Amino acid sequence: MQIRNLLARFIRLYFGLETVSYSDLNTENKTMVFYANHSSHLDFVLVWACLPSEIRANIVPIAASDYWCKNAIRRWVCAQFFHGVMIERNLVSRKNNPVRDIANILESGHSVLIFPEGGRKNELTVQEFKSGIYHISKRLPNTNFVPIQIRNANRSMPAGTIIPLPLTCSLKFFKPIKLEANESRQQFLDRARSAVINEQAA
Repeated sequence: MQIRNLLARFIRLYFGLETVSYSDLNTENKTMVFYANHSSHLDFVLVWACLPSEIRANIVPIAASDYWCKNAIRRWVCAQFFHGVMIERNLVSRKNNPVRDIANILESGHSVLIFPEGGRKNELTVQEFKSGIYHISKRLPNTNFVPIQIRNANRSMPAGTIIPLPLTCSLKFFKPIKLEANESRQQFLDRARSAVINEQAA
């Protein structure tokens, strides 16, 4: 635990991380879905490092197996150090349904970190969300979904980069949302996406 806390501090210092608003994060709530825009493989590391230690100790990052299983080092770092769970995002079937796996993690008492765009995108353009985040909310309607806006990660670690550059990155944590009564799939997806990008142009 001490090593992980020291690493989180190092990451915050290395990237000059600025975080905004923890006021709505209840560290006693152990089952939350943190979700963010996705422009770099660095994203989940930045979010992990900026979370309060109580939440960081309990969160499970959901990682794409096609990237994190490419070699033994990546797989070990993701699974053993960050306690991440790798899911299939290309050949999804009933046997490897990521929604079911994520719901099981939440029901076991952990929080999760997901990227609803489904893959890395241009940081300035948050793409339409995949439907998985809606299906999670439908299965667990009382779960809080915490929107996060990440800036500059794609400049620090663009595609193909192995060692990230020490460029200043920033994160904003916004007020949690929940699935509303009678809210349709598209309404929820649009609202969840808007919660991430509302202040992005400010």
